[in-house]
Amino acid sequence: MAHILHLANEILLQIIGETIPDDFDGFSQSCSRLHYLTQKSLRQHRVYKKKYSTVCLHDFHIETNEDLKCELEECGHENCHHWVRPEWIHPLVLLRDLSVCPRITLYLKDVSIGKLTIQPRVTFKEAMRSIDEGPGDLIRRKVTQCPYLAFDGIRHWEEADHWVQAVKSGDLQAAVALLFSFFHGVQTLTFTKPILPDSYLEKMIDKITKTKYTRFSKKRGINAFSNLTEVCVSLAWEELRGGLPEFLLLVKFSALKSVRILRGDWIFTSLSSSIPKYPPIRSGVTDIEFHNSQIHPDIMSRLLERIPCLKRFTYQHCGMESNLKWSFFHLRVALLNRTKHTLEELNVTLSERGSSLKDDNALIGTLREFEVLKKIRINPAMFVINHDEDEQRPQRLMDFLPPSIEEFRVVGKIDLKPWQMRRMLHGLGYVPSLRQMIFEGCNSVDNATRVACDRAGVISKVENRSDIQPSELLWGRERQTT
Repeated sequence: MAHILHLANEILLQIIGETIPDDFDGFSQSCSRLHYLTQKSLRQHRVYKKKYSTVCLHDFHIETNEDLKCELEECGHENCHHWVRPEWIHPLVLLRDLSVCPRITLYLKDVSIGKLTIQPRVTFKEAMRSIDEGPGDLIRRKVTQCPYLAFDGIRHWEEADHWVQAVKSGDLQAAVALLFSFFHGVQTLTFTKPILPDSYLEKMIDKITKTKYTRFSKKRGINAFSNLTEVCVSLAWEELRGGLPEFLLLVKFSALKSVRILRGDWIFTSLSSSIPKYPPIRSGVTDIEFHNSQIHPDIMSRLLERIPCLKRFTYQHCGMESNLKWSFFHLRVALLNRTKHTLEELNVTLSERGSSLKDDNALIGTLREFEVLKKIRINPAMFVINHDEDEQRPQRLMDFLPPSIEEFRVVGKIDLKPWQMRRMLHGLGYVPSLRQMIFEGCNSVDNATRVACDRAGVISKVENRSDIQPSELLWGRERQTT
């Protein structure tokens, strides 16, 4: 029976060259002969893995500044030029590296889209130096090889000429659009800066997402972002421009079958914002997270209607635009209409800027209609009507929580009198699945609350972990944020 070790070294070296990066370490440690043959490729594998596994496409690149490069190498990228990060790479430089070694696409896992200026600091000739092929011929060859070029049925040769000229003139969004067509193994995609409207990058995103629900999806080479699982749009506060284009990015990427998590930071949309109609699809997204955002429930419903299997929903409201008519009650209605039978974890809170929301708009209403909801994390203002009158009677949790609830987290202090707290917790034992009630942001729990929880057989805890993001706290995962 033939064995892999019976093959000649030349054939084994060819097999080693075709091994995917995730299996390379295990393949090199299988036996002494393969370990000896993979020494040269193993060193190159480790260099590529360190350099390209996490990249940020940015207008600045260390390679073009020799003085800064030497200074960063001497101090190990620490304690100097904190605004420069080692993972920054110029789009044209990455395009050059991919042309020299196409296997680099297999190492790209976490990609961020950073600052892409109209007048770049690195010229086309500087980025394309040290390659044998002519830079113009290289770009033209890459553009003509793009499988998404003739997707719209237009004169693709004319479009190719304009695309090549845009890349050669230094249009970084056109260069990133060309890179997107070759990103096959990327798992996490993050946008930290706005995308220009009607740019090549926006058109490429439209083409990639539209191919997933058309007859072109089975065409050879249509596999960009085939392994993408998470899409994040995280803008700095100074870069906000309405928020609707950034929200549409998440709506577009929800069409990809591999995407499971959609995240957004500092996104603002109003009811007057118009969303184009997209073909109905069955997205595979299971997690949605919005932090420091203000999204109208009607617009949120347009996103939820594409996601039939949503399991986890996180929304941190930031009430910056006070003229927008917004309430948690309408958000609950949007969730109830789309995720009544699938939603398992709900995390809805107010940010520091959103604490000025009126009492009527903060109330979320009852959650009993959700059938499989197991974990809830909300603020007291969403279920406690707080007034100064002694005759005010807050609603009971047994009328608010769904029967399937297992863990209930309250973020912030509940400003109620002891007799009001006892009434709110009365009948808590009739919630069959509730196991623990956790109070965040307070130092202790009064005796009336503790006694009521003990009588109901519910464990009461106090936690104050402000250093962890709400979604990480609820779902038990502490992810590194950039």
